Amino acid sequence: MGSREENREKTQAAILDAAEALLREGGVEALTAGAVAQRVGLARNSLYRYVGSMDELRGRVILRHFPDYVDAINQAIHEATTPTEALCAYITTNVQIVAVENHGWLMELAQGVGGEAEANIAHIHRQLIKSLSNLLIPFDLDNPTLAAALIQGLLSTGFSALERGHDVQEVTALCVQGALGIVGKPQ
Repeated sequence: MGSREENREKTQAAILDAAEALLREGGVEALTAGAVAQRVGLARNSLYRYVGSMDELRGRVILRHFPDYVDAINQAIHEATTPTEALCAYITTNVQIVAVENHGWLMELAQGVGGEAEANIAHIHRQLIKSLSNLLIPFDLDNPTLAAALIQGLLSTGFSALERGHDVQEVTALCVQGALGIVGKPQ
């Protein structure tokens, strides 16, 4: 890679870092071209060589977190030795990620993001649901699609409970217990 490409990548990373810092400090209202450009040391009009709009930049900030989340979930599933362990790993890892990474903040940012970012976020969530559905195959359920939707709903409720300050261990235990009940494997 040439120095021009390296400089472009460094600048793009700095723009993402600055945008994320602004969003964490002041929410969507704080994300302006002027504020990002100032933090990165660019002229405001130069910023648009790297990003088309502030909504696009907000989408990039959101999406930068997903690959690590998906990798962590897939690794936890891969390390499981039984279908029940794999389901528990899926649930536990999801809850842990949300507890540590402030999923609620990302969900707030995603509201109204639109465009390619919205499509990519939806695609990643569909991949996770598909992964969950595949985990349910060994349980020989009459309606695995419904079971996956119910488990995902249980997780969503658990995420909300975390955002309201509930204990992560308690939320994890109840989500696991509920999911095992759905697949007919009560603890």
